[in-house]
Amino acid sequence: MKDLANSLLPILLIMLGIAITTTFVFIRSPARLLAKFLMVPCALAAAASIPVIFIALMGYAVPVPPPEQGLVIAHRTVVVGSKKKTIELWLGRDGSTRLYSMPYSQQLEKVLDEAAQGKQNGLEGQLSFKKRGNAKKNNHDDSEGDYEFDLKLLRPEDILPKHELDAPEQLELPPTPGHPEKPKQWT
Repeated sequence: MKDLANSLLPILLIMLGIAITTTFVFIRSPARLLAKFLMVPCALAAAASIPVIFIALMGYAVPVPPPEQGLVIAHRTVVVGSKKKTIELWLGRDGSTRLYSMPYSQQLEKVLDEAAQGKQNGLEGQLSFKKRGNAKKNNHDDSEGDYEFDLKLLRPEDILPKHELDAPEQLELPPTPGHPEKPKQWT
């Protein structure tokens, strides 16, 4: 609880600053009344967006839909009391990573455990998500969840970008000290 209070302190200070600035401008500004009234909704919109931006910048798990597919980096099941509530899933995609918060489902936990086992054996887990057609919105009590999951265990060399090297006959050896002549090409 103390960590939460410490992380919310900057948000509260920023919102207090916006409230003070808005009040000052509203009272002291010689601007027209319409401009003053337009400033209030703008300040409220700014204040409402601050927690969302702050959470995204701090790296907390975000409860947004996951991408269609991504590489599983890590996961953990969040237990509240004695009930499993959510799964925090760290996915990599297109060179960036993000932490997602998903409703708990036994199927997802099983698939992620398989990915963790594959990672211990040197394989990377590529997880694909497909939204179910009959999923209820924000139904966190559904034991099967809102998505279908497909896991492919890949070797790291299947994931890394492939670079074509020049053929050995095209490479030249660098000049060596004491031998100023141009070296022969590789054969």
